[in-house]
Amino acid sequence: MVNRLLWLNGATGSGKTAWLIEQLVTWAESEADSADLAPGKSWLVFAANGDNRIRLANRIADTTRGRFPVVTTTPMALCRGKLNCSGPC
Repeated sequence: MVNRLLWLNGATGSGKTAWLIEQLVTWAESEADSADLAPGKSWLVFAANGDNRIRLANRIADTTRGRFPVVTTTPMALCRGKLNCSGPC
């Protein structure tokens, strides 16, 4: 599995979420037969805070219709150990 780190920064309403979702869908479609989408694997996506995390998770789920697993969290939740992640998520 290739691990990719991507930081999106921009003003509210600038299209960050739309671009991210488009990239996830494009990547998933191009790698559909790959081991990168093996059972038990998912994408880990951070949001700035809890409210943004909920909106991001809902938008990803609505757009992708659950075709692939995405875990959303905040940096603070990850640091506090609220996300159970063993190895690359």
